[in-house]
Amino acid sequence: MEETTKTTNTVTKLARFVINGELDGFPFEVSFRGKAEVLSATVAKLKAAGATSPKASTPTVTNASAAPDAPTHCPIHNAKLKPSRKPGTFYCPKKDGDDYCDFKHTI
Repeated sequence: MEETTKTTNTVTKLARFVINGELDGFPFEVSFRGKAEVLSATVAKLKAAGATSPKASTPTVTNASAAPDAPTHCPIHNAKLKPSRKPGTFYCPKKDGDDYCDFKHTI
């Protein structure tokens, strides 16, 4: 069932929000429907209660797990490579003018 609010002659659809966080080392998820103002107020209340953003876990390239000839930095920008959505593939996050760097490495 779709939730809406009715005002004079208009119907406003409420957005669905999901907030993930940690409180005292325990992960939690809060989901609700409302307007952006409600989201801002909810985040402020969660922060006041001591909640924090969940710790992100991103895979990293290490010399032990990479092939001996696998670069860990872009040879053009000397920037650390980031993992792409395709497993075993890494890319340079820097920009060349208006476009991103084309350097990619596959393990």
